Amino acid sequence: SFFTFSNNSGYSSRVTDFSPTLVSVGLVLNNIIGIDDLRSEVNVDFYWRLSWVDERLKFPEIWKHMNPENLLEGVDITNYIRNLQNPLRFWLPDIAFYQTTRMTVIAELIKIYPDGKMYWSRHVIMTFSEPSLAFKRYPLDVQNISLVIQSYSFDSNFLQLIQYPVALLFNEDTQSKRNYVDENQLWFFSTYSCYTVLENLGSPLNPLRSYYTTYLNIRLTRKSFGVLCRLALPITIFMIVVGLSFFAQAESRIYIAMEVLFLMATFFVIVGDTIPLVGYLSWFDQFAITCFSLLTVAITVHFSTVLLEDSSVALPMNRFFKALIE
Repeated sequence: SFFTFSNNSGYSSRVTDFSPTLVSVGLVLNNIIGIDDLRSEVNVDFYWRLSWVDERLKFPEIWKHMNPENLLEGVDITNYIRNLQNPLRFWLPDIAFYQTTRMTVIAELIKIYPDGKMYWSRHVIMTFSEPSLAFKRYPLDVQNISLVIQSYSFDSNFLQLIQYPVALLFNEDTQSKRNYVDENQLWFFSTYSCYTVLENLGSPLNPLRSYYTTYLNIRLTRKSFGVLCRLALPITIFMIVVGLSFFAQAESRIYIAMEVLFLMATFFVIVGDTIPLVGYLSWFDQFAITCFSLLTVAITVHFSTVLLEDSSVALPMNRFFKALIE
């Protein structure tokens, strides 16, 4: 670790131990704010927590004169480090999420403990680029959000990433004792996995350079019941009405089928913004295309029936084709 603590503390910024600093990383998830299918982005609200130990930060003489509670709770030094006039210069690991496109830090806490342990927690709302979003099975889709965590400049000789024993926790409502993710209106949390690997990311000057990378994969399942009721159910009812129109008089069948066609077209214009705009056909798209195709066939059959019925007097053979169509 490299930082200047104080000119009078006796701390030396020289590297005296070449073993890498172990940095533990973990997340406390608040909410999945949204998944943008058009931009392939995921907006997440969470606490991002890092901890590490720097042996050169052990100052036993200083801690002897401090409140004993600080031995357990540590000392909050956030305001000293973030002081714009005369900031306390501390080394903080440059851990980053590689897919981040936007990040808002809502709150921050930096603590130091007697044994040289540092604790850094941030409440952030972060937007990730996630090109692997898959909407093929929409509205029954399952999304896998893969977060890639890595140091930007410190390779494996200086910094080693490790995950907390429980890498992903959930923030709970103190009254209902339920975590906020369970209250999400669009997504179920299914499961997660977390692992750290050593990756060779060589440069022209150092082809053997490597970095520790932590992968946190979060699996989400869409709450599809409401989507099915609002989208698929009306279309199904429309198709049932068209099917029942075959029992109506021949002249009425065409009007019924045409009205249903206009209703379905209007319905899709209204709900179009809620359907993922992707370059391939989802299950819902295939369902809608099938319904439109069946509706077109029904209208064609109705027109053919009426035309054959009108000309059946002049062409008796048309009665046979009319009965065959019906």
